[in-house]
Amino acid sequence: MNLTLTVDAWIDENLMFAQQFSATHIIAETVPRETGARWDPPMLLALRNRVEKAGLTLLGLDRLPFSLDRTVAGSEGRDAEIRDVCRFVEVCGDAGVPLLGYTWMRSETGLASRTPTGRGQAFVASSAGSAHGKTSHNDPPWDRLAYFLERVLPIAEKTHVRMMYLPTDVFADLPPEHPRMDGVAEWKRLMQTVPSSCHGLEFRSSAVAATGADTIDEARLLSAMGKIFLITADNITMGSSTLSEAFIDEGIVNLPETLTACRTAGFDGPIRPGRQPGMTPDTEQGHKAMAMATGYLRALLQGLEAIP
Repeated sequence: MNLTLTVDAWIDENLMFAQQFSATHIIAETVPRETGARWDPPMLLALRNRVEKAGLTLLGLDRLPFSLDRTVAGSEGRDAEIRDVCRFVEVCGDAGVPLLGYTWMRSETGLASRTPTGRGQAFVASSAGSAHGKTSHNDPPWDRLAYFLERVLPIAEKTHVRMMYLPTDVFADLPPEHPRMDGVAEWKRLMQTVPSSCHGLEFRSSAVAATGADTIDEARLLSAMGKIFLITADNITMGSSTLSEAFIDEGIVNLPETLTACRTAGFDGPIRPGRQPGMTPDTEQGHKAMAMATGYLRALLQGLEAIP
């Protein structure tokens, strides 16, 4: 498995941070602060060159650099959005960027606010949920998803770019009417809607745990299917009526067993730490909390490597 960090790769300090914590791969944020929103082959090649000069590998981009609002809503203008996606997939292929994440929610979606209620008064987000899993909103519009995938995945296959579905964040502040794919069964159905070797998903441990599913069993099954393109390791605590963010080494997810299950089932890809609780004091980017999570993952990976 490859220790991976998601950072703004236009900032030297972020690449140095990755080097210092023995990361080997980078997933680049798609809103670079210094260069605006121009996404063409020269820009992506320059980005890849920066990462490679630091001795790292550019694995991909964390998400599309524009919204899919009309596509998600199935409204007028979705064909233009989908054409933009197809062109951008081609740009990624031309620049040798092999992975591109996408979400299925509106661009204005934010996250629940944080309060100092975590371990040691760390700042954590909370949302409604229970030990039986987070409550779904509306059923996903499968016809709209199929319409999108039928047009994008052939381009992805042609350009050798893998499209990675990013599960909705457990703490996303979604309106009640917004469709939400927050179940493992729905993710499996998504992978079968338009079958393609270039379509997979991010295995986010907190998202799996929030559904009430067995994280270890699902990790094993999805790894065996070859549909996990990236593991995001994070954790949650679960009360009688709420879910809350947690540090990577606490909560209901048994990460050592989950990663062991992935490895045993054949997964040998990238793994990154997910969003961590806010520590005080810390930088705006949360370097202390991320350092703790990255070191924890590094130790887990070293332990797995020692197992024959």
